[in-house]
Amino acid sequence: MIGFILAFCLLIFPIAANATTLGDAAAALAAGSWVKITTTGAGSVAARYTQGHGYDDGGMGWDSTAKKVLLMGAEHGDYNQAQPFTCGNMDDVVGFPDGVDAWPDPGGTCWKPLVRYDDASNTWTLSAFGSSDQVEVNGGHGYDNVSWDDVNKVMYIKDYNAPWFWRYCVNNSPSWCVGRQGTWTRLPQLSNFNTIGASAYHTALGTGGTLIAYGGDQGGSSGCGRLFGFNESAGTWSTLDAGTSCKFNTGDYNNLVEYSPVKQVAIFGGGNGNFGGIDGDTRAKRLWKIDASGTVTQLTSAPFPISFAAIDTRQALADPVSGDFIFIYGHSPDGSTTTVAQLWKLNPDGAGTWTLLDGNLNQTGKICDPAVETVHPCPNDLYGTAISTYGVLFFWKLTGGFHTSTAEVWLYRVGASSGDTTAPTVSITTPIAGTVSGAVTLTASASDNVGVAGVQFKIDGSNTGSEDTSAPFSISWDSTAAINGGHAITAVARDAAGNITTSSAVNVTVSNGGGGSDFTTRCAAAGVVRCWKFDSDTDLGSVYSGSIPYPVYRGHNNVTTCDTLNGTLHELDRCPAIDASAPGGPAMLFTIASQTAAGAGGQWVGNFSDDYSVRFSGGQTFYVQWRQRFNCDFLFVNCPTVPPTPRAFTGAGGWKLADIATGDRAGSCTAAAIAAAECTTIGGVASNSSCTPQEMIMQNTNHRGIQQGYHGCPGSAGEFIFEQTVGSEIWIQNAYTGHCPYSELVVQGNRTNCLSFVADEWLTMKVRITLGTFTASCAPRPGGCYPNSTVEYWQGREGQATVKTHSYATTINASRDGTETDRYGKVWLLPYNTGKDDSAVHPTGYVWYKELIVSTQDIADPSAPATGTTPTAPSGFKIK
Repeated sequence: MIGFILAFCLLIFPIAANATTLGDAAAALAAGSWVKITTTGAGSVAARYTQGHGYDDGGMGWDSTAKKVLLMGAEHGDYNQAQPFTCGNMDDVVGFPDGVDAWPDPGGTCWKPLVRYDDASNTWTLSAFGSSDQVEVNGGHGYDNVSWDDVNKVMYIKDYNAPWFWRYCVNNSPSWCVGRQGTWTRLPQLSNFNTIGASAYHTALGTGGTLIAYGGDQGGSSGCGRLFGFNESAGTWSTLDAGTSCKFNTGDYNNLVEYSPVKQVAIFGGGNGNFGGIDGDTRAKRLWKIDASGTVTQLTSAPFPISFAAIDTRQALADPVSGDFIFIYGHSPDGSTTTVAQLWKLNPDGAGTWTLLDGNLNQTGKICDPAVETVHPCPNDLYGTAISTYGVLFFWKLTGGFHTSTAEVWLYRVGASSGDTTAPTVSITTPIAGTVSGAVTLTASASDNVGVAGVQFKIDGSNTGSEDTSAPFSISWDSTAAINGGHAITAVARDAAGNITTSSAVNVTVSNGGGGSDFTTRCAAAGVVRCWKFDSDTDLGSVYSGSIPYPVYRGHNNVTTCDTLNGTLHELDRCPAIDASAPGGPAMLFTIASQTAAGAGGQWVGNFSDDYSVRFSGGQTFYVQWRQRFNCDFLFVNCPTVPPTPRAFTGAGGWKLADIATGDRAGSCTAAAIAAAECTTIGGVASNSSCTPQEMIMQNTNHRGIQQGYHGCPGSAGEFIFEQTVGSEIWIQNAYTGHCPYSELVVQGNRTNCLSFVADEWLTMKVRITLGTFTASCAPRPGGCYPNSTVEYWQGREGQATVKTHSYATTINASRDGTETDRYGKVWLLPYNTGKDDSAVHPTGYVWYKELIVSTQDIADPSAPATGTTPTAPSGFKIK
């Protein structure tokens, strides 16, 4: 539990040793003390970031998992240094796309990019102009409208004087962040919330937490106030408290909302409003709190006006140890020289208790030292956040006035941790030692003499998921992302004093795929339509001779004989063959010799049934799974260097892996298919080519060394490439953790965030296709189609579970003539490389296939490694 109260203090705050500037300074900091730390880049951030009065309370968040401070504020002017003060709604900023309807457009002001301070490197960094870290939001000032949710690692900001809120997801989870990692997303509009109010994220209110927003000028006459909430799980706004009969009656704008994770309450109210004299001060001092159950209670009024304009309060933060709220009250009668700078504490228990901690911060060694800044000792541009890891408050402060490059970083420790030197106890309760697979629930039992602040689960010493900050301590672990075999699960419990304990390890064996590593077992599983093991010529079929039945294997241009040279173009009409000495047992081998054309390695094709009865249409789902292996020279140019460089074949567009295609059927080809050269009638069977509107291709496009995909066929139905545009970025593998961004892959040649091919391993490939209801006309598609369909690709390394790389909701082509005559029912295995230069010299490439399965249900992965680790040369060939 975390809702505990620390009732007494000592001068020493025990904390685990930290080999960082921030951690070491915090550990040495006594209760009630300030310390200024030296960081790298704080001043450069100021020079490019701050352009005027921010009136910003908070503006920061502490990511306790990554140990980084995130800073987001709003000032005058834009981030494009080449065109300062021209931002408006970003329409006129070169290099930054518009696309957001600004409401209203105040002109000349906009939000800044995200800034990060990294604890490990002690360095500040500023996101690049035009990157996904920069959001197009209008706003002259931030006030108290930057919120941080450390449980889900999400930041929120609000448009200045407008009803829009934006969300920034650090990770690809929880559900509202899937597909949005590293980008800003605008939330549904909070109607008529055109106020300079305030907001904070209440992690304990509602399922998954609630973004709460308070506007002092909402709900009736000026100054009545109303509290709203956006629940991420529901995705909707609601009124949490309508302030009936004008019960709030605070300042009508420039309000405050702050949340305490320890106390699990948020306070709100304040605001300077348009009121002068005693009445104005009275309204600006009023506060309420809302707890985890949604109960709203009025608190004792503050001893000073609460606002974040030019003349009053500078900061309000929740102490990460006690959970009390800490205020820096800086008063400037005319908005210039700060004559009063004080430190106050509000304990929100009951009706609330106010305590003056320091009556004069304008002293040497304190944050408002006038010797550093004589005009604004506690400036408007003062940002802060609670560092829960180290139990201190962290502040970034502009010095030297506007448009300068000087800034300071200060830490403050509110009080000791009640002398707590006792570490928590913790143990793993589930799972127990043994074999696990799929989704595994990890739970831990933890206790502490004061209270457990959080439990972090680890797999083999690395964090898995986010820290759970409330009992029962539990997360779900997707074991399919781990290598099959032994793993150690531990849990680390932390209390608010910084004491930590690591549990004893529970050793488990991950085995995903059940008994499916055996091909015979998988082939006999429920839902299997057809299997090919490729261990004998029976599975290979017969050389194509212009007649049925399938499966068949073919040389280039469908020759009836194999291993013959074709003319002077050096096109070797080689056919695939069973390689009895393939690594891990017999497999079908394709050989790509030097100076050969696009399809010189040959091709294999098989229908889902010999009688053509198994063909999939609207409303059906089917899977195709196979194993594939490449020799290193086929994929890369500098084997066996790690990481290797993908081999780019001259003039070529990339090797195809497989083509899931239109199945053959008894009868004649349609007139439309014949006209498009997509179908030939052979012996009473409509035999479809590998270039029809239905084609679903998996390909090593442009020789990038990664799995990619597209739908359709050039010259037949056009191509629909499986890539997702997110802001100014293109995700090539949208379902993979790193998304494989185009900017990294192409410009930097970096495949760190991509799931790449691996040479000399048996990789598992899988495709899932779900077809929507057939529609006869689907412009601009060539004819009939399946709207509301989905296509998903997976890939897995040898001995590991498959990982999803692509997931697309899309419209799939059905046929050219607007009927559902054509249906999915055939698969082509073909290392085909469109545009390959047949005069280019390169090492011989080898591609093997084995264990092809077509099914209506998901079939277990071949989890066990294939036998044999050293490739042996097929008869008559050499393998690198």
